[in-house]
Amino acid sequence: MYLRRVSNEIFYNQSGNVAIIFALAIAVLLGVTALVVDVGGLFEERRELQKSADMAALAGVMELPDDPSSAISMANSYLDQNTPHAFERNITVLSTYVSNDTIRVEATNPNTPLYFARIWGRQESTVRASATAVISSPTVYGHGVMPFGIMSKEPTSTSPFGYTFGEQVMLKVPSQSGESGNFQFLDIIGDPEEQAGGAKDIYDALMSGGAPNPVYKGEKYYTQTGINGIQVANKLATWITCNHTFNEVCTDIDEEGVVTIENPGNEDPRCHRLIVCPIIINPEFPEGDPRRYNWSGVEGSKLVQIIDFAYFFVEEWGRSGNDSFIVGRFVRTVDDDALEYGAVSPWGPIAYRLIK
Repeated sequence: MYLRRVSNEIFYNQSGNVAIIFALAIAVLLGVTALVVDVGGLFEERRELQKSADMAALAGVMELPDDPSSAISMANSYLDQNTPHAFERNITVLSTYVSNDTIRVEATNPNTPLYFARIWGRQESTVRASATAVISSPTVYGHGVMPFGIMSKEPTSTSPFGYTFGEQVMLKVPSQSGESGNFQFLDIIGDPEEQAGGAKDIYDALMSGGAPNPVYKGEKYYTQTGINGIQVANKLATWITCNHTFNEVCTDIDEEGVVTIENPGNEDPRCHRLIVCPIIINPEFPEGDPRRYNWSGVEGSKLVQIIDFAYFFVEEWGRSGNDSFIVGRFVRTVDDDALEYGAVSPWGPIAYRLIK
């Protein structure tokens, strides 16, 4: 009986357990605190470092593909201004679609301080971030391409598809003038190389700001005949209802024709006067043949090839007899509304994109 009573007292005696449990709880609490505070601090440092790397890559890519040295210098300058703790960096110019069209920025802070983790002897940690940006041009628009086929003239150093960016031009239908550059209508509604709809599809596209389906660079589409100029003018007036001027919407034209797009009054994400048009050639004739760049041989419904896209700011439109006309200016925009992108084009819109 005595031995049994002593053993029960020993078994049930808990006088020291509270201290042990408290010590363990303190250790766990310190560990959780270290996890929350230190890991949170590392995530914040990583976020700031990533933002700086993104900005540096986007700043540098604007100098590509022509000047890789300036691209690297610009990226370094942005890191210096925005990342004082990035003690290590690696900036390289790469190639994605064409040579020297991509820049990669890697930034590292090897001395991010830790606080509660110092209990376990950890004073600091390494944080890394990287960003890759590419300069490119749209190859596929998911919607919104107007059915005006702009016939390319033979490219020159100052007029990549026959027009000077920012200069006012008049586009006329071929019945009024046989000059290269006059617009004709393309059946871009539906699949390429298929004659699907007719005039109604063209009118519907004009009223709604362009084709409702993807339109592809490099594909062939049929020209569309039987389009009434009166209907063209009327349908375009349904889409364009604002009175914005060119200088209100398109500002700061640089030497390459790139403009800054403004949204006067914030009425719409983009002014309806700024439209996307396909630039076309006659693929029946080889490179160097002048008939490749004019309407000679393009009679009736015939396949032409889209070689690029261009933005056109519509300043005026109307009709002369039964033929319609459009007056405006070609511009290059920094575009972020395309479905797919490819090599940067000298006449198409450009895009500066983070790709990794």
